[in-house]
Amino acid sequence: MTLLDSARFLPEPAENSVPDGGESAWIRDSEAAEVLGDHAYDAFPAALREPIVRHVLRTVCPEPDFSIRLAAMRAIVRLAEQVDAGATRVATRPAGRALGTWTVEEHGARYDVLIDSLDPIRVSCVCSEFARSSLGLCHHAVAALLRVRRKAWGERLRPSRRPMLRWDPVERLFGDADRLARFRVTGTTLPGTLGGAPSPILLATPQGRLTMISALRDAVASGHVVAEPAARTVLEEERLRAVSSIDATARASGTTRALDRLKRTLYPYQREGVLRFLDQGTLVLADDMGLGKTTQAIASAHALFATGRITRGLLIVPASLKPQWRREWLATSDAPLTLVDGTPEARAEIYRRTQRGFLVIGYEQLLRDLPLVQAFDPELVVLDEAQRIKNRDTKTAVCVKALTPRFRLALTGTPMENRLGELGSIVEFVDELALGPSWRLAPQYMFEEGDGDQGVSGARELGRLRKRLASVFLRRVRSEVLAQLPSRTDTRVPVQMTGAQLVEHAARESSIAALVRIARKRPLRREEHERLMRLFTEQRMICNGLAQLQFEEMWPNCEHAEASDDRIESLDAPKLLAFRALIEDVCITQRRKVVVFSQWRRMLRLAEWAVRDVLDRAGLRTGFFTGAESPKLRERALVDFHDDPAVGALFLTDAGGVGLNLQRAASACIQLELPWNPAVMEQRIGRIYRLGQEKPIDAFHLVSEGGIESRIADVVGHKRALFTGLFDGTSDEIRFEGRTSFVETIRTMIEPERPKDDAVVVLGPPLLPPLLQEPVQETEVSPPPAPDPEPPAPPAPPPVEQPFQIKTRPDGGLSIDVPAELAAPLASMLSALAEALRAKAA
Repeated sequence: MTLLDSARFLPEPAENSVPDGGESAWIRDSEAAEVLGDHAYDAFPAALREPIVRHVLRTVCPEPDFSIRLAAMRAIVRLAEQVDAGATRVATRPAGRALGTWTVEEHGARYDVLIDSLDPIRVSCVCSEFARSSLGLCHHAVAALLRVRRKAWGERLRPSRRPMLRWDPVERLFGDADRLARFRVTGTTLPGTLGGAPSPILLATPQGRLTMISALRDAVASGHVVAEPAARTVLEEERLRAVSSIDATARASGTTRALDRLKRTLYPYQREGVLRFLDQGTLVLADDMGLGKTTQAIASAHALFATGRITRGLLIVPASLKPQWRREWLATSDAPLTLVDGTPEARAEIYRRTQRGFLVIGYEQLLRDLPLVQAFDPELVVLDEAQRIKNRDTKTAVCVKALTPRFRLALTGTPMENRLGELGSIVEFVDELALGPSWRLAPQYMFEEGDGDQGVSGARELGRLRKRLASVFLRRVRSEVLAQLPSRTDTRVPVQMTGAQLVEHAARESSIAALVRIARKRPLRREEHERLMRLFTEQRMICNGLAQLQFEEMWPNCEHAEASDDRIESLDAPKLLAFRALIEDVCITQRRKVVVFSQWRRMLRLAEWAVRDVLDRAGLRTGFFTGAESPKLRERALVDFHDDPAVGALFLTDAGGVGLNLQRAASACIQLELPWNPAVMEQRIGRIYRLGQEKPIDAFHLVSEGGIESRIADVVGHKRALFTGLFDGTSDEIRFEGRTSFVETIRTMIEPERPKDDAVVVLGPPLLPPLLQEPVQETEVSPPPAPDPEPPAPPAPPPVEQPFQIKTRPDGGLSIDVPAELAAPLASMLSALAEALRAKAA
């Protein structure tokens, strides 16, 4: 297609006139038409291609912004591809003509499509896609247009003699985003309209909006006016919004009383966040880490339930955080809460019997249970770590957005990581209208100019973006609420272990279990106790990452290489990624100094390497204060940490940090692992949380979920006294409160509550003894033999018919005899088992 050919896509300019911008604008439109026509070539027949191009240029984007016009054309082509997928078909059409009302069927549902004009294209559809796309089209309308006969493209619909209620489906780039402002009444005057348009006075308040909507709906119901299909849909959606807003105002006093009955007192900024959500019913809460997004979500759910605005709610959270949500819920609210676990049948029963209260599920469960969740029909949905839906094309995002609750709350500390579309996808869950159509988001607010290295890119219209975002988005950073914060906040940062970590961790379980069985019958000998401590220590290192456990092999490849997310992921040490994110937030974004503790200097070296590049780019560096530095270097590190703004973090071991006073330098503490002794944990935090500290304190505790560390965290949290002095790793003598107390404490850690049925993956006959439903390595897994193990190990499981043998050794270990030809299949099977258990680790 040539530039001259493309001119026929455009209406001829009137004599002595050209479009706004002069003749150059006319030329630009012609060039745009040529490119857009090429994009439409394969999607539309020739008769429809030219009207579609003109529709984009003159209706969807009359502004001469080619990036937006191109995005619009691509979005319309995707509508045609939806039609080609085959689920949409035309059920009925106007008799003997193209213009009029068509019926399009899809998955058993029927949609009215009014074709008012073919050139220019003017259609209206009753579906929600049409009301939100700002394309003046939807795939139902495209299905109808594709069935229009070529000779019909010259038809013109006779003007209706009856008054019409029309709605403009295209939201202008710089126009009013209020959908009610785009209504027009032709052929009559109705209450609430001025010159056929809604009264701005009525649009200003929820009650006024409801009054105008009611007048329009009554006029349609009485037959006084005829409403386009889209007009009916938008009127009903806006009516529900207005009613909800009025209801929130009416219940304000009851909401206040409900919040006063919480078990936990809200800080003023937290109360503000809760009231903001309750007032509008939808919100992305993106507060800074540690400001209590979880508490605000629970308080919101509590208030909605207590005031009778909802009876059922759903919390969708990462699987590893489900126990943490239950702990926080019980400490904040007395509303009923149930964690959904078990077999598919058991989960279905939970959904069915829960008529009142709240359910907690994981994202993976939502994928499996979507029909059950939809039948449960929650009136409130809370998304924790809402960045899980940042990619709108993933199954997770699609399933989440298939839910239709009235109240929607998304919690995230990182609403956007790389692209504006990530923010758009999260906001889209809470309010599909807030930021406008998704296809237009990036080209409207981002730009690129020039080519290659000489080109520039950036963001534009940010004031408008912020204004639109403000309606559904709330973020407070620590500096804004400093005066309201408590003197100390402890935050548990859960970290999911990798499959390789879980395999290494499980390989030591059988030996630990054998020693515990011995300890339940008699006191452990010194050698046995040392062996038990060594195995536990190795499991703790594994929780830190295989990079620490296998430091000698892995460190040479890291020491002189720059850290990156991909390189860190290859080390099977996800704590380093979590630490990297924490440092970036606390040190760089908040400009606070941090002390970082670990029992092991090797872990500190790995941690410092993982954040070195991030700090370098911000002009920051670190210091070390451990037993490995000379007294002079340790003194220099302390002076720099106090006096040099460029020193953002100080890395300490427990031995190196004893007696330090760092309260005038730092206001945050990060523990890379939990110490055995809770007193040691308090000593670490006590370096900055002591007399003379003038700032609120944050203590972050990195905890690997699914391993010994998370079990230690749970036990320490409830029974700290049991751990005082037990596992400091330095004492020559360890005294127990009593044999039973010690054994039961250890047994609690190695034998957590048995998982529900759906947490056990059955691959043929049971491969392991009942105590050890954990993945194992493909080769023999047994620790060094224990001296004189007592009592004899329990008998091996009954033999099963399978081409390989699993034997229980006298010391409690396992050996697996595998024929060479079956080694690879067995390895694959065990790998799948490890991945499945990882997903169920919480």
